[in-house]
Amino acid sequence: EHGGANEGYRCQVLYFPETGQGAAVMTNSDAGGSLAQEMLYALAAEYQWPEYGPRQIEPVAMDSAMIAQLV
Repeated sequence: EHGGANEGYRCQVLYFPETGQGAAVMTNSDAGGSLAQEMLYALAAEYQWPEYGPRQIEPVAMDSAMIAQLV
């Protein structure tokens, strides 16, 4: 994975040699880095790229007594 930038542009490229898959995202904004990352996450989910994506947080079941202890 590698990113780059010039004034007014942001880009990100990602490649998985083991699957022969990857993508390049280029934006025409100084704030385009976040958009590029979200697009790569969406592509990773669609094409099932290995171990690439946002961190997944598992919800924890809590009853009202447990919540009261935290407040």
